[in-house]
Amino acid sequence: MNSVTDTVTVILVEPEYQGNIGAVARAMKNTGFNKLSIVGRRTIDDEAISRARDGENILIGASYYKTLQEAVEGFDIIAGTSSVTTTNFKKFRRIPVTPKELWEDYGDGIKKVALVFGREGDGLSNEEISLCNVFIHIPSSKEYPVYNLSHAVTLILYEGLLFSGYEEISESKATGEQMRLMVEKIIEIMKKTNYPPYKIENTSVMLGRILSRSGITEHEFYKLMGIIKKINLKINGKEE
Repeated sequence: MNSVTDTVTVILVEPEYQGNIGAVARAMKNTGFNKLSIVGRRTIDDEAISRARDGENILIGASYYKTLQEAVEGFDIIAGTSSVTTTNFKKFRRIPVTPKELWEDYGDGIKKVALVFGREGDGLSNEEISLCNVFIHIPSSKEYPVYNLSHAVTLILYEGLLFSGYEEISESKATGEQMRLMVEKIIEIMKKTNYPPYKIENTSVMLGRILSRSGITEHEFYKLMGIIKKINLKINGKEE
């Protein structure tokens, strides 16, 4: 089975700004996608190259077409994008799925997927939308629902990156035994500072619950234990 990034092509329909073209290439490089097609002029200038940064090779390798119909030939899924949506099934061309739903349904690495993005000024025409068999809408604020072209591409590809199995590096969480040890050391300090003995049991339970909800990492645990140790030394009249 192919990787999802091998079966997906980003198609820009008559993009108006070179900066956006470059930013799209950079977003593709960031998220691991590398197939770019452009409907319109075969023109890439210095601004696009500059904005692309390490995605310059994506710009250089882009394919060009005169019409969207030519660009989407051979694709199984042609996913159009727009800020205009409807829930009226009589206007079925604009019934949307979210980016996450798109990848859940079609990110299997089997179907060839075209992600189609319209012009910055007026998006895709009705005729172009008619060529699409899926419609993507990115949730947004009602006050300003229109995303910049490169931002829209980034958001959709980001969801694709997550779906494809990207593993975020995360630190190990502190163990229950480490949490109990921390509570014990805090109680020791409380006893040395004349904290009322009758309150210690309830406070111990409360501290245990707070720490268990905190989700602190092992690194954070050792930092906190270092602070607790220094407080204990100070109370005992000792300095490291």
